Amino acid sequence: MKVKTYVSGGEIRCVQSAFRMVLHALTGKDPGQDAADEMTGYREGRGTWQFKMLLAFADHGLHAIDHENLDIETFVLNPERAIRKQVEDETAIQSIFDETDFETEIEAVKKCIASDRITFIETVPTIDDLRSELARGRLVMVNVNRSVLRGIEGHEGHILILEEINNIDKTLVVHDPGPSPEGSLNKRIDKDLFEKAWTSPSKHLANYISVRAG
Repeated sequence: MKVKTYVSGGEIRCVQSAFRMVLHALTGKDPGQDAADEMTGYREGRGTWQFKMLLAFADHGLHAIDHENLDIETFVLNPERAIRKQVEDETAIQSIFDETDFETEIEAVKKCIASDRITFIETVPTIDDLRSELARGRLVMVNVNRSVLRGIEGHEGHILILEEINNIDKTLVVHDPGPSPEGSLNKRIDKDLFEKAWTSPSKHLANYISVRAG
């Protein structure tokens, strides 16, 4: 299944734009920006967690896997403890606390756990896991540090849709949901650079979401 539609929602809408691109590829439907904002739980000034997006995929009849080193049961009971187990940097931890409505996210997680279309894998993912998901014909969304891709200091979370891992020339083909003109379909990235961006600032924060139809 190939992504054929490029969507850019601007600098702070990469999650929503990637969601629209994946949904369109698997269902032929694009809900538009406003509906995508609502479905994914976008709120200005808040970080966008993945849980409402997972539920939106499930509501459209899709199956989703969320693979990251996050203890989901602990998150429901004590999100601060779960985050501290995963995140090492105190500044990053405080930023997460400041930007998150935990009551809303906990309710979304409970619904995810109850869904037979959503699976959580609670380990640190590897590049081989990404290869496996692609080999199974799933669309894969990865969260990277775009500052690393740009060759600058700092941390800027960004979503890419992974299309291919080429073992011959050691590159990856990704779809980058903006902002334009930086974003594009079928963008080629050096594998080592991608892994550095994917595991920044820590390999324990590496994650992906894979989605399939049916």
